[in-house]
Amino acid sequence: MSTEELEKIFKFHQHSGSDLSLQLALLDWKLLARTSLAVAAGSIVLDNIPPRRFLRILIEHSAKSGNGNSLLRFNNDSAGNYTFIENGNNTARTSQTEIDLLDGANNSLGYLYVIDIVNVFNLVKAVHADSIARITSAATAQTRHRIYGNWVSTTANITRCDLVASANNLPANTIMSVWGSNF
Repeated sequence: MSTEELEKIFKFHQHSGSDLSLQLALLDWKLLARTSLAVAAGSIVLDNIPPRRFLRILIEHSAKSGNGNSLLRFNNDSAGNYTFIENGNNTARTSQTEIDLLDGANNSLGYLYVIDIVNVFNLVKAVHADSIARITSAATAQTRHRIYGNWVSTTANITRCDLVASANNLPANTIMSVWGSNF
């Protein structure tokens, strides 16, 4: 069989359902929830997130009106149940009331956050967050943060996600989406 014939079979193969395609489809990444801010606000919240073993949260916002940090919380938990460390300064933060995605950088830049979470009901939730600033000039040095952390909850899946501005509102059109998979 030629390479072209194999490529055609691969591209145009239609699953009949008898080859586990349904089970495999359940393992794909799916958009679970999405929201955006119509007006500037102190936080953005996604609630009623269905349970999945793996979550990816994407958050994007333009510049804020003033300096502040971006604080991540789960299931409306603002008790000291979070721990994290920033890759650059290696200062461990324990018994925190949130995960600070900027680790105290306190700036007004716009950001893209990509947050991966292992969301197993009876295990601590491992969190890995990367962020990159939306700088406004190619002559400006890039700002980025890499955070490793945990939400120390072994009695719940993540069903709610909050991004809270420590000061100055998140701008209108801030977007948050949660993707999930059980693979």
